[in-house]
Amino acid sequence: MKRSKGFLVLICLSLVAMSYRLYQTFFQKIVTLNFQKTGDSEIDQLLRESQDFALNQATFYQNDLNKWLVILLLAVLILVFFLYYKGKFLQAKWLYLIYIVGQFVHSIYKFIGFKALAVSISFEDVHQFTIAAANAKFYGSVVLFIVYTTVILLSLYKGMRVSVENIVI
Repeated sequence: MKRSKGFLVLICLSLVAMSYRLYQTFFQKIVTLNFQKTGDSEIDQLLRESQDFALNQATFYQNDLNKWLVILLLAVLILVFFLYYKGKFLQAKWLYLIYIVGQFVHSIYKFIGFKALAVSISFEDVHQFTIAAANAKFYGSVVLFIVYTTVILLSLYKGMRVSVENIVI
């Protein structure tokens, strides 16, 4: 199996996404705002709920299970990168496939947690928008999972077919 620039691009894109996840999980500051009352009870309640939701979301993203999942995914991704540069392309691709599945499991975990947090929003329009945003993000994750998995499986199939033809000839 030979080096693939497309596979290296996938690894680099995953590293960029992982850097954001690392920031979100370990380094993001949880800031509380001190807002003055506006005099309108609905707006004050919306501001309070928005702040509570943002704090709960940040706390969820920084919980222990999320931290362990991110650390595990980072370790797998670093190992994929290491195997790729060592020339073990078949092992790197299979391990990257495991990383993609792990990333999808992480997306499911975040989706379920986000939907549980959205229950606390009492304003119907804001609640529906929040759920729609969570659904859109999750559906995007599903599409990326399918695309990345298809690319890797096709690459593995193509590489295995070439290897078998070289053995037969």
